[in-house]
Formats: sequence, structure tokens, C-alpha cells
Amino acid sequence: MARTTDPLIKENLLDKCLDATLEKGIAGFGLRKLAKQVGTSARMLIYHFGSAESLLMDMIREYSNREKKRFTGRMNERGKMSTVGEFIRFNWDTYQKDDRKKVLIVLIEIYARALRKREEHDAFFKDILFEWIELVEDILTETYGFNHDDANRWATLIIAVSRGLLLDWLGSEGTDRTEGAMAVFAGLADNYRIIKSE
Repeated sequence: MARTTDPLIKENLLDKCLDATLEKGIAGFGLRKLAKQVGTSARMLIYHFGSAESLLMDMIREYSNREKKRFTGRMNERGKMSTVGEFIRFNWDTYQKDDRKKVLIVLIEIYARALRKREEHDAFFKDILFEWIELVEDILTETYGFNHDDANRWATLIIAVSRGLLLDWLGSEGTDRTEGAMAVFAGLADNYRIIKSE
């Protein structure tokens, strides 16, 4: 009879592996290297997670859950924002921080890896992309009265523009240009009723 994994041990290993990956990046990512970084064995990681790719997907899910809690916590502290543009600026300010650069770079590395092996990484796009779009859709629908179709289009646009500008910001020397572009986008969103579909 197969043994079952101890969920507490697995959770602890997952946290350590995620923290190490966010700190070190995924260059040369593999179970042996990661096991050494977190003080365990590759055999132990295989026992709990099965493979390097499976562990990577579990780490992505865990990171996404952490970020959702962080984001919703900040939203609750901030309270209702009067316009969509204000929400967009809040979202931008949540991630565009110098102390977040290292984490954002690792996420971009994972995004590229997932695109190269799309058939193995459907969970990445579900957990990191589509669930975030759904979260923003719900905010737009419940807080700002968007209908379903408009909420889906604007949520997709907000996520795509934010991630694109974060990539631009990471590769730039300064922030004035990306800050200006985000301000333009937020201003357009404040007038969404004029340009949204009927």
C-alpha cells in the first residue's frame, strides 16, 4: 500500500522551495539544486511533488494564493475606490516597488518557461493569468457596475497593460515614462462609459 505524504511536511517544503526560487531565480532549476538550497534531498522532493515541473506548478499556485491574500488585504485596508482609474493606480502601486523587482523577474522567467512548454504548464495560465482576470472582473462588476462582457474585456486589458508596463519598468533606468503611461491608461479608464461597448 502506497504511503501518503504528510501535508505539514509538504507545505513546509513548498514554502522553503518557493522562497528559495523567488530569491535565486529559476536558472538551472532542478530538484537536486533546489534540494541543496532548502536543506533536503532530491528524493524527498520527488516523494512529495513527483517531478521538478510538478513542484514548479505547486510553487506557482502557492505564490498566486499569497499574492491574492496580499492584494485583497491591501484593498480592504484602502477601502472602496471611487473610480476605475483609481483602482488601476492602486493595482500599479501594489507591484511597482523596488523591493518587488527580484520577484517580478522570477515570474517573468517562469512565464517564458511555461510558454516554451505550454502542454505541461496549463496550470500556470489558469492560476497566474485567468484567475487574476476573474478577480479583477469581479471587482469591476461588483464595485463599478460593469456588465459581464465589459468586465471581461477591461479586466484583460488592465492585467495586460499592468504586466506589460511592469516588464518595461524592469528594463528601464527610470520610472517617469512608465508612470506617465500608467497615468494615461488610468485616465482613459476613468472615462470608460464613453468608450465601452454598448
